[in-house]
Amino acid sequence: MDNIKEYRQEYFLTAAECNPEKEMPLSLVMTKIIEIATLHANAWGVGYANMIENNQGWVLSRVTVEMKRYPKVNEPYTFTTWIEDYNRHFSQRNMEIQDLNGEVIGYVRTI
Repeated sequence: MDNIKEYRQEYFLTAAECNPEKEMPLSLVMTKIIEIATLHANAWGVGYANMIENNQGWVLSRVTVEMKRYPKVNEPYTFTTWIEDYNRHFSQRNMEIQDLNGEVIGYVRTI
Protein backbone atom coordinates (compact mmCIF):
# COMPACT_ATOMS: atom_id res chain seq x y z
CA MET A 1 0.00 0.00 0.00
CA ASP A 2 1.46 3.35 -1.08
CA ASN A 3 -0.46 5.32 1.61
CA ILE A 4 -0.86 8.52 -0.35
CA LYS A 5 -2.50 10.67 2.33
CA GLU A 6 -4.18 13.08 -0.06
CA TYR A 7 -5.05 12.53 -3.67
CA ARG A 8 -5.62 15.51 -5.94
CA GLN A 9 -7.07 15.64 -9.43
CA GLU A 10 -7.48 18.72 -11.61
CA TYR A 11 -10.39 19.09 -14.01
CA PHE A 12 -11.84 21.59 -16.47
CA LEU A 13 -15.60 22.00 -16.88
CA THR A 14 -16.56 21.88 -20.54
CA ALA A 15 -19.76 23.22 -22.07
CA ALA A 16 -20.90 19.66 -22.80
CA GLU A 17 -20.82 18.85 -19.08
CA CYS A 18 -22.85 21.88 -17.94
CA ASN A 19 -26.48 22.23 -17.01
CA PRO A 20 -28.70 24.98 -18.49
CA GLU A 21 -27.34 27.42 -15.87
CA LYS A 22 -23.83 26.86 -17.30
CA GLU A 23 -22.76 25.14 -14.07
CA MET A 24 -21.67 21.66 -13.08
CA PRO A 25 -24.76 19.52 -12.39
CA LEU A 26 -24.99 17.46 -9.20
CA SER A 27 -24.93 14.29 -11.30
CA LEU A 28 -21.43 15.19 -12.54
CA VAL A 29 -20.32 15.99 -8.98
CA MET A 30 -21.34 12.44 -8.04
CA THR A 31 -19.46 11.00 -11.02
CA LYS A 32 -16.31 12.89 -10.00
CA ILE A 33 -16.69 11.72 -6.38
CA ILE A 34 -16.65 8.10 -7.48
CA GLU A 35 -13.85 8.73 -9.98
CA ILE A 36 -11.48 10.40 -7.50
CA ALA A 37 -12.23 7.80 -4.82
CA THR A 38 -11.42 5.06 -7.33
CA LEU A 39 -8.16 6.71 -8.38
CA HIS A 40 -7.12 7.15 -4.75
CA ALA A 41 -8.01 3.53 -3.90
CA ASN A 42 -6.02 2.33 -6.91
CA ALA A 43 -3.03 4.37 -5.72
CA TRP A 44 -3.34 2.63 -2.32
CA GLY A 45 -3.48 -0.78 -3.98
CA VAL A 46 -7.03 -1.42 -2.76
CA GLY A 47 -8.90 -0.60 -5.95
CA TYR A 48 -11.49 -2.71 -7.73
CA ALA A 49 -9.03 -5.14 -9.36
CA ASN A 50 -7.27 -5.84 -6.06
CA MET A 51 -10.53 -6.31 -4.20
CA ILE A 52 -11.92 -8.74 -6.80
CA GLU A 53 -8.77 -10.87 -6.46
CA ASN A 54 -9.58 -11.17 -2.74
CA ASN A 55 -13.32 -11.76 -3.25
CA GLN A 56 -14.11 -8.36 -1.77
CA GLY A 57 -15.92 -5.25 -2.88
CA TRP A 58 -16.99 -1.85 -1.65
CA VAL A 59 -20.29 -0.06 -1.47
CA LEU A 60 -20.93 3.67 -1.31
CA SER A 61 -23.63 3.76 1.35
CA ARG A 62 -23.87 7.47 2.16
CA VAL A 63 -22.65 10.69 0.64
CA THR A 64 -23.03 14.26 1.82
CA VAL A 65 -22.34 17.10 -0.61
CA GLU A 66 -22.21 20.72 0.53
CA MET A 67 -21.55 23.26 -2.22
CA LYS A 68 -20.93 26.98 -1.75
CA ARG A 69 -21.16 27.23 -5.53
CA TYR A 70 -20.76 24.93 -8.51
CA PRO A 71 -17.93 25.28 -11.05
CA LYS A 72 -18.97 27.23 -14.13
CA VAL A 73 -18.39 26.51 -17.82
CA ASN A 74 -14.70 26.74 -18.85
CA GLU A 75 -13.59 26.86 -15.21
CA PRO A 76 -10.76 24.71 -13.89
CA TYR A 77 -11.45 23.03 -10.55
CA THR A 78 -9.71 20.53 -8.30
CA PHE A 79 -10.92 17.62 -6.20
CA THR A 80 -8.76 16.64 -3.23
CA THR A 81 -9.62 13.53 -1.20
CA TRP A 82 -8.33 11.80 1.90
CA ILE A 83 -9.43 9.03 4.24
CA GLU A 84 -10.60 10.44 7.56
CA ASP A 85 -10.95 7.11 9.34
CA TYR A 86 -11.18 3.42 8.50
CA ASN A 87 -11.55 0.04 10.09
CA ARG A 88 -12.05 -3.49 8.84
CA HIS A 89 -15.50 -2.79 7.37
CA PHE A 90 -15.94 0.95 6.87
CA SER A 91 -14.07 4.06 5.87
CA GLN A 92 -14.91 7.73 5.91
CA ARG A 93 -13.62 9.69 2.93
CA ASN A 94 -13.56 13.47 2.76
CA MET A 95 -13.15 15.69 -0.27
CA GLU A 96 -12.70 19.36 -1.01
CA ILE A 97 -13.56 21.00 -4.30
CA GLN A 98 -11.50 24.11 -5.06
CA ASP A 99 -11.59 26.71 -7.79
CA LEU A 100 -8.58 27.96 -9.75
CA ASN A 101 -7.64 30.37 -6.91
CA GLY A 102 -7.63 27.60 -4.31
CA GLU A 103 -10.89 28.76 -2.74
CA VAL A 104 -12.91 25.87 -1.35
CA ILE A 105 -16.25 25.81 -3.17
CA GLY A 106 -17.54 22.48 -1.89
CA TYR A 107 -17.12 19.66 0.60
CA VAL A 108 -17.97 15.97 0.34
CA ARG A 109 -18.09 13.16 2.91
CA THR A 110 -18.70 9.53 2.00
CA ILE A 111 -19.23 6.44 4.10
